[in-house]
Amino acid sequence: MSDQRPVWKTVLSICISLFLIIRLAYTCSKMSDPKPAYQQNVYQDLQNNEAIQNYQQAIRDASTARSNQLLYLSYRALDSLPLNEKKLYSVTKLRQDTLVTLDLSTKIKVGKESFFQKNYDDSLKLAFKTPDNLTVFIHDFESKQDCETNFKSLKRGMDLSTLHYDKGTAKAKLFAYSLTHNHIKFNGYCIGIQSDNYCLFLEFESDNIAKTALKEKALTYMLSVLHSQK
Repeated sequence: MSDQRPVWKTVLSICISLFLIIRLAYTCSKMSDPKPAYQQNVYQDLQNNEAIQNYQQAIRDASTARSNQLLYLSYRALDSLPLNEKKLYSVTKLRQDTLVTLDLSTKIKVGKESFFQKNYDDSLKLAFKTPDNLTVFIHDFESKQDCETNFKSLKRGMDLSTLHYDKGTAKAKLFAYSLTHNHIKFNGYCIGIQSDNYCLFLEFESDNIAKTALKEKALTYMLSVLHSQK
């Protein structure tokens, strides 16, 4: 058995490959973004009231924060939400196993009956919650900060603790953590990769899966659910 490659090394190889592909797609999308028009339309010109603009921004910020934290609800609580609220926060219950596109060449499999969210937030690429209350968040964004600082920024507003690093590489980090959200404690395991100011975080969290079991589930998941598109 000693000649077999450790699971964590295989997972990191997969994640680094995924990271490079997503970074390329992210860069291309940034380059293709339309440039601001020199002349703004009439409606934009009329929005010169700073108080109104600040109020509108506060509503958008509150909506984004609510959306990005919605999957911290239990599976049962999500299931009981009104359909219009699920639609508002771009949450869908999958009726069958589904391959979700991450980039031009990679898909991730999300199991049936999972709640899937893709709300096109600027950092939350996608998220989903399985019937056994495992939540997976995938974030990607640009930052000049180090891995730990970026991760803490993602979890700002929560009581983050017990940040414990496992084996990794210069560009990829594996670490366990715990956090408290709305007085509920969650165990977490994260794979964080960053290079050239581009960051990718895959976070596995649960309030009812023990730390050791969660780590095993996270590593096994990464080995089993990523699919290259043909």
